[in-house]
Amino acid sequence: YPLGTGILDTTPQNLIYIISYPFVMLLFAIALVLMATDRVRTEFEHLATHDSLTNALTRRQLTEVCQQELERCNRHGRLMSVLLIDVDYFKSINDSKGHQAGDRVLVQFAEAVHTLLRRADVMGRLGGEEFVVLLPETPIEVARVVAERIRAKVGELTDPAPFTVSIGVTTNLTATDTVDALMARADAAMYQAKALGRDQVVLG
Repeated sequence: YPLGTGILDTTPQNLIYIISYPFVMLLFAIALVLMATDRVRTEFEHLATHDSLTNALTRRQLTEVCQQELERCNRHGRLMSVLLIDVDYFKSINDSKGHQAGDRVLVQFAEAVHTLLRRADVMGRLGGEEFVVLLPETPIEVARVVAERIRAKVGELTDPAPFTVSIGVTTNLTATDTVDALMARADAAMYQAKALGRDQVVLG
């Protein structure tokens, strides 16, 4: 063969391939970076709005969602019920079984509650062993049934320790009801449940 032939095919078709290949690889690399960036952004957003232990909404995010849902329900004349749930004797579990056991109790509790909720329902962690469940477009009678189901489901959990919950239930009473008013009534009902011996559901 003459010198240089057979080493590189320089036909127009192959030249186009040779020239375009680096650009195709560059576009592919850019696409991968964008996909990874979007995934990282989504993960950061999730971490910013969800409790790292229980995967419930953070208190701040819960407040924002509650405000939005309440405004929507009030605007359309619909009901939104709130459950305020407290794990009974949680400090005793921590003291007797250890904080890791306490964490497992909270995780199991949150997982159990999530299995009973609709897609539109929202669960958030106020802090410690206190949680809130928002039930959009739900009258208080139905919310009470949901609360009793949660209480019964929790009663089935025994590892690392059996525990119960006290639940206060309320709903928006007027079109001008506020998040603070709802939370205050649910909180008062929850403390009444504790005063009645715990492992109770009380309407407020």
